[in-house]
Amino acid sequence: MFNSKGWIAIVLLLVIIALSLFATYTLIGSVGQTGAPTISEIKILDVVTWEQERPQGMLSIRDGVDSFYTNEELSLSCSFLADMYVTSQDQYSADYIDFMINITASFDIGFANDLNITFEGNYPQSSVFFTDDLIEPPYSYGLGMTNMSLVRYADQLGGSVKAYSQFASIGKPNTINVWINGNEWVFRSPQNISQSMEIAVSLTYYNGSVYKRTLQPISLKIGPDDNNTPDKAYILENGTTGNDHYIGGYDLVDCYNISLAEGETIHVQAEATPHSTGDNYPHFLLSLLDPSGDQVVGSGPGRLESLSWIADSGGEWTVEVSSSEHLGFYSLTVTTNG
Repeated sequence: MFNSKGWIAIVLLLVIIALSLFATYTLIGSVGQTGAPTISEIKILDVVTWEQERPQGMLSIRDGVDSFYTNEELSLSCSFLADMYVTSQDQYSADYIDFMINITASFDIGFANDLNITFEGNYPQSSVFFTDDLIEPPYSYGLGMTNMSLVRYADQLGGSVKAYSQFASIGKPNTINVWINGNEWVFRSPQNISQSMEIAVSLTYYNGSVYKRTLQPISLKIGPDDNNTPDKAYILENGTTGNDHYIGGYDLVDCYNISLAEGETIHVQAEATPHSTGDNYPHFLLSLLDPSGDQVVGSGPGRLESLSWIADSGGEWTVEVSSSEHLGFYSLTVTTNG
């Protein structure tokens, strides 16, 4: 027979065991729920990069970057879209980019556990601001989720980490989707300062036997261009340079150098993209300068210009795009043949 002290000791032992089991359960997390499971493998994917010349004035950008990854266990798609560049209206506000993040994942084996998105910037005064529709349910505009729930978030943080959002799976889903719309990357910097933002998309999933994590880094860069003279020109190669070149306002000239041999033919085309919901495409002049700096052929002004020329001497030739009317972006395509 146990005396009262013996029963007290047994009760205390059972309490200690129960607390220990509860602590272990909390540490590893329940299957399919947010917790701290032991991660057996972390896969860091290649960085995808989006670069943009910083505009002046309010512009519709509608440009971004996508990443896709798949293996025998899962498929992961991450998208960043810069929607609008908005300029400050007074001394108390700042320029910002309105952007969207979209993450979709599906699993051939296992299911999603959690998803974390972190925003880290290099400029001290910059910030990331989440729309009020993300902060306040029912998330009618700012947040969409499939088989996921918002656990916690923070924005407008000081230091290098500007914001984060954390999501947990609902049940044991083999497909998930999260999109966050209406976010603002706020610059609070002079026009001539370059800034960067690193987005880390971290997905934890269970593959049927162990927990794994896949990390997709997205690097964003924005800043002024400095290719305003032939001696600072960007180097051209055959192909299209993208639609992220800004022209107008403070940035009146863009220069591009390309090496041509005597007798080689160059074909150049510049095409504008709209900067608003209206039809205010940038108009520009397109010129080709020989190695001495003299213009040999030109085109424009317009929003779609092209020119061709047979080089009469070898050396560094310069393609010059100069602003004529409106503000906006353009793409540049260059091809050469002997």
